[in-house]
Amino acid sequence: MWIADAIGYSLFGFAIVTYVGAIAIGAYFLRHISLGTRPIYRGDIGQYAWVLHRATGLGILFFLLVHIIDIMLIGLGRDIYDETVEFYGNPFLIPMEVALVGALIYHTLNGLRIMLIDFWPRGAHLQKTLFYIAIAGTILLTIPSAVIIFNAEF
Repeated sequence: MWIADAIGYSLFGFAIVTYVGAIAIGAYFLRHISLGTRPIYRGDIGQYAWVLHRATGLGILFFLLVHIIDIMLIGLGRDIYDETVEFYGNPFLIPMEVALVGALIYHTLNGLRIMLIDFWPRGAHLQKTLFYIAIAGTILLTIPSAVIIFNAEF
């Protein structure tokens, strides 16, 4: 059963790091917006798209690795698998499920944006607009997913 606990508590650790990081980044951005300065990078919006794409990719990779490991636990017995999967229903981790859905949606939409920039002659000229469309699409598609997740869990 120690394997189930190790996976579950690693999820809690990842959630804590994610929540604290999100709060710190939000505070940092709000501070710069209130001062009227640009946070982090003084270049174009493409840098923010690049950073978000990499961050969401790492989050998705972490989820896939954890999911592969917990599926492998079926071979060790149903009890270990069931105990591991119980961690996903913890109220502290449910916002991470919503974040995962948002990360998947953003990563997909930004990947499509990158393809349009690369293969559509007007793509490079419209890259800022395409970024804002990807952000708006992410928000609009994540909200109903969050409602479904919260309704199913609570």
